[in-house]
Amino acid sequence: MGGRSQQKRVFLRESTGLVREMKPRDALYMNFLNMSIGLGVAWVIFWGPGIYPGADVELGLLICLVCCMFGMFCFATLTAAMPRSGGDYVFVSRCLHPSLGFMASWTWVSWNIVWCGVLGTWVVTWGLRDLLAMLAVLENDPNLIAWANDLSQPDNPITLTITSLVVVLSSIMLALGLKVYIKVQAVCAILGLVMLLVAALLFANTSNAEWEATWNEYAEQQGTVSYDATVTDAAADFPTSGLPFGEWGLTLGMLPVGFWVLAYPYFSAYMGGELKRAKTTAFIGNMGGVMIGGIFVIGMYALVTNTLSEEFIIGTYAQYYDYTGWDSGGNVYGMPSQWFNFHAGLIGGNTAVAYILGVGMIGWLLMYPALAYLGQTRATLAWSFDRLIPAWFGKVSDRWHTPINAIIFFTVVNWIYLLIYAFTFTYQQSFTAQLGQILGTFLFVGLAAIALPYRRRTKPIYEASGANWKIGGVPIVAIAGVVWVAFDLICLWYFLIDPNLGASDEWSEITPHFSVFLTFGIMFAGFAYYWAIRWHRKRQGIDVDLAFKELPPE
Repeated sequence: MGGRSQQKRVFLRESTGLVREMKPRDALYMNFLNMSIGLGVAWVIFWGPGIYPGADVELGLLICLVCCMFGMFCFATLTAAMPRSGGDYVFVSRCLHPSLGFMASWTWVSWNIVWCGVLGTWVVTWGLRDLLAMLAVLENDPNLIAWANDLSQPDNPITLTITSLVVVLSSIMLALGLKVYIKVQAVCAILGLVMLLVAALLFANTSNAEWEATWNEYAEQQGTVSYDATVTDAAADFPTSGLPFGEWGLTLGMLPVGFWVLAYPYFSAYMGGELKRAKTTAFIGNMGGVMIGGIFVIGMYALVTNTLSEEFIIGTYAQYYDYTGWDSGGNVYGMPSQWFNFHAGLIGGNTAVAYILGVGMIGWLLMYPALAYLGQTRATLAWSFDRLIPAWFGKVSDRWHTPINAIIFFTVVNWIYLLIYAFTFTYQQSFTAQLGQILGTFLFVGLAAIALPYRRRTKPIYEASGANWKIGGVPIVAIAGVVWVAFDLICLWYFLIDPNLGASDEWSEITPHFSVFLTFGIMFAGFAYYWAIRWHRKRQGIDVDLAFKELPPE
């Protein structure tokens, strides 16, 4: 790649100002929280058999886990070869083309403005709601149940106030330096892992007959349907139609369901310039994250379904979405929460367990806004270094070693979107950011992994990475890239054909397939912007093409 003299003329400055502070354990916790393993387990248990009744859920999740291991190998190898902050932007712009790198990163950042608002709200609408709901049942307090239901609405003043505080305090935490964030994320990750272990013990020591008795006692107390009636309602769950391959089509439907959690331990790649011993930390963070996450997801599914039964879960899904015709006066599900931690709270039967389960789920959700900030600010820092956006975004605090201007900018933008979401959330119930992240991040990272060992410009850095392993002369990262791209395309296909996954939502209040149109619109805007700014910089006498002939400075 080019010499340092070119770098001085092209890059914003000689160094980023970031500090390599993240150890392997920190990267692992970061990826656990980006997966939000607790929420991911809840998603898989509820939506897996609910959307695809009759699927071999555990087999489908195992296939998903294996495919995601190939994907995380791609992220880890690319990070080892290019240990710079900015994630997919650096990888794709250097391995494929800068216009594709900016487009992919722009799409990721745009969707994470959405995620910061939506997932910030979940701290209250799911996390705090579940804690209050468990306490309400244990104390037989209908006022707490009413409060839990009220807080589940994003436009509730208390919900909006708490969420706003989470968004703003997350930015302050990050402005004070990565060390502060590392300490807070460790607390949240440990609380979340303890919650999962306690829930696992409760389910492992509760038989289906004991759960049936527990549920029937709850149903009589709260005036909802019995265990037998819920199992019967499973038959009323709508059939998944239009999927080829019969039962295999249902089982492979677990790939996009499992994708939501198992494809997300990639986040430490965005922090490549802040990883100590980048190669080791990347592989422990990415590969360790997916393997440990997979154990929890598949293991918890087995434990929960052994106690509750798949039929009960399918029946509750049918009731929740009112496919049974049963009506409980506005809450067709008859429960204040649909997640496994609520079921575990009923089994535990005491307030101490309820707090462990409730606070643990909040721990899995609390870092989502901070993670959005981290990715957004590191991406824009990388853009500014390549002179694609104003230098103002590249300002890094000398004291805190954080991109302070970018944090301020995204605090405003993320909070404004939070307000928009809070008062228009019914119009956004069909949004799925997964579509944008498959197209804008995961797919292009797979293609970059394939190109890394073969392109003349990137082959030398691959060979020097220490991760240049081969099988029969073929780079393993290229093989992993092929598997990952194929997996992404299968998941993308499911998102496009099945309205229950969101991307092709036929009941959208805006327009059918709105997420599809929005994603491609965002991608086109990023692609067009790159070529416009490239032309503008050339008029200023700056050849941005030179930047992409080498890695950014550290």
